[in-house]
Amino acid sequence: MTMASSYYWPPFIKANGSQVLLLYIVTVYAIAGIKTENSSTSSIRLIPPNWSSVCSLILNNTTVVDCDIGHDVAIKWKFDDLRNWTLSNSVNVTYHLNIRCVDGVNISLPWPFKSPGLIGLKVSNCGIENYYKNYLRNFEDYPDELEMFVIEQCVFIENPLDILKVFNGPATKSFVCGQSDSIKRYVYRNNTIVLRGNLSDINEYNITEVNDNLNTVGIQCKFWHLHDIENTQNGYLSESHFQVFTKDSNYPSLTHCNYSHNLINKLPLVFQNFRTSFPKLEVLDLSHNVITLWDFSYHVTTLVESTYVDLRYNNITHITLDDMETLSGLEPAFVDIRDNPISCDCAMKKFMTELKFGSVFKPNMVKYKYIENMTCVTPESFKGIRLKEFNLDELPCEVDDSHWAYPTVICAAVTLIILSVILFCILFPNRELIQILCLTRCNILLPMATRDTTVKNYDVFIAASEEDEDWVVDNLLYKLEDIDVFDVTEHASQTRKLNVCVPGRDFRPGAFTIDEIIDKTEKSRRTLVVLSKSFVESRMCGEMLRQAYFQSIVERRCHLVFVKLEQIDLNGIDSTLKRSLKLFTVLNVADRYFWDMIQFLLKTTSKKSRAKNSTTPDA
Repeated sequence: MTMASSYYWPPFIKANGSQVLLLYIVTVYAIAGIKTENSSTSSIRLIPPNWSSVCSLILNNTTVVDCDIGHDVAIKWKFDDLRNWTLSNSVNVTYHLNIRCVDGVNISLPWPFKSPGLIGLKVSNCGIENYYKNYLRNFEDYPDELEMFVIEQCVFIENPLDILKVFNGPATKSFVCGQSDSIKRYVYRNNTIVLRGNLSDINEYNITEVNDNLNTVGIQCKFWHLHDIENTQNGYLSESHFQVFTKDSNYPSLTHCNYSHNLINKLPLVFQNFRTSFPKLEVLDLSHNVITLWDFSYHVTTLVESTYVDLRYNNITHITLDDMETLSGLEPAFVDIRDNPISCDCAMKKFMTELKFGSVFKPNMVKYKYIENMTCVTPESFKGIRLKEFNLDELPCEVDDSHWAYPTVICAAVTLIILSVILFCILFPNRELIQILCLTRCNILLPMATRDTTVKNYDVFIAASEEDEDWVVDNLLYKLEDIDVFDVTEHASQTRKLNVCVPGRDFRPGAFTIDEIIDKTEKSRRTLVVLSKSFVESRMCGEMLRQAYFQSIVERRCHLVFVKLEQIDLNGIDSTLKRSLKLFTVLNVADRYFWDMIQFLLKTTSKKSRAKNSTTPDA
């Protein structure tokens, strides 16, 4: 046996059985030691030399590079250092990178986050610079490896012109799609944007190009493995974000999409028909926003899987029978609208009547019976009452038919008075002033005018220079917000105060100013321009004017109204302003009937301007 055992070993080894066993053990451990040493050496090479003071290596089941960056670091932390180091040292291990900053230290972190072997990234409490730096760089030679990243409680520090350049393009596919072949989950949570740079460099051309290029990106991205998106508590999201989010992109595996806590005020179009881009979506979280209208306007009737749509804690105040029909068309999806501030007024009466008699919930709508237990929040007298238990007789919107049985004599007298006023207005040379005063002083709307019933978030957007802010606040704003407006809807009519949008006060904190100007102009029935020398000289005010002028063209109505604060030299002024002054109403603050004309213009509508310069003679 001994000779046989020795026979199979090389001739220079002469050993008995115990020696063979000992040699075998030593050999195995030696090999293991070599492997461990090689792995450790490869891992150690992950950390660039200039990171050694802030980063450490953690070797557990996965390799983690852990970095704590404070103000005492002499050299700014740059993601490019990691990419260049791993390339030059041929690092062949996969790893996660964790970055924590102390007191918001600034780091350089350009998108896309491509570095050999990097499969996970987490960044917290940092000031992120150069995010858009690589929009022209091609990373096609870098394989997609990143599987997840989390950016939370960070501040993106950007120059607005850099953002404009990205949209004006041409950005590379590497920048637009990022790690589309490997990414499984990404998180943007509780971040803000700080804009640095010269805003005066932004002009009409820049803005026009951005708006055009948002719809002409043309780069196809398919996120094959992405199943979880979280974009929460980020106050900088705009409508443009949702356009780019799904433009030329496809998400065949997405199951969870979280856009809660973002101050979204209306249901984005992409989520109205969520199955188009998200065929496997299981959870769509839009809770804790300020969504008022929840119209899933594109009915989906061929859903395979059930989707939970969370609309809790928004600003939904009314439920209609049409809304229930929409929900029925979304089967088998389930929409949760609990914990919204329901207003139990006349607009809800028809729905609550059907709810009381049990005709709302068809066989496929039983899951929405939770609506019965939702409670009124307003008005205060009805607060806490469940919808099913609401006493409809308490609603003050019943119409007593007897009120319409006026005596023939009274009807004839009223008719005669109206005809006399109409005839007087036709014959009187300054009938427009009579028409204005009838509405503002007597609340009588003559047939020549029509109430403006356009539904918008705001009645008027004030466009003024910062130098005129004191005059706006002291002389204009408080009077505008005291004007009564009469709203008429299919459900009820009511009187409310004028809803005024003021830059700064009503702009979203941290949002891009130009984006807010476009958004608020579109959401306002009128734009009131406070015309002064400082307004004419301000480029940002010029952008407000151009957006309002464009809105007038789009709506084919008199969207613009000028309030002339002081005499302006018309020589050399912007061509858009010069054209607007010829086309739209100009009111002079010194005019005796200035406030009457303001009220009239904000309460009525016209498809063309009433006068190039609306002034009236002193009486």
